[in-house]
Amino acid sequence: MKRLAFLLASALMLTMFSCQKDSVDNLIGFWRVAEVNLNTGVIGTLNLPVSGNMTFKEDGTGNADYVITAESNKVSHQGDLTWTRTANTITVSEGNHTTVYTRTLNEKNRQVLTYQEGSELLNVQAEIVLER
Repeated sequence: MKRLAFLLASALMLTMFSCQKDSVDNLIGFWRVAEVNLNTGVIGTLNLPVSGNMTFKEDGTGNADYVITAESNKVSHQGDLTWTRTANTITVSEGNHTTVYTRTLNEKNRQVLTYQEGSELLNVQAEIVLER
């Protein structure tokens, strides 16, 4: 009976750890930046036009090359980046700027990353949707 309990516990642990590793490793590779959405809470959600891509390499490096258009202003994210991750967060550093994203969707062909930006008066939740 003890042996059966040990085997069941071992199988359960193996299943848990193998699934967790697979889902975390979904981020590695080339991604198209499909959407950028901003929710201000005051005026609702704004879907901003975006074009470009991001790449996350296994060694914790990568590249961003995308442009977000807001009204007539273009905000460009271009260059090398470094990143670290846990199952639920991704920390990306581009130059001297670091952003901690919460991963709200983690699928093989789609990732949704969110982060908070702003002050006490105007708090904006940004969402970046990545697709393969």
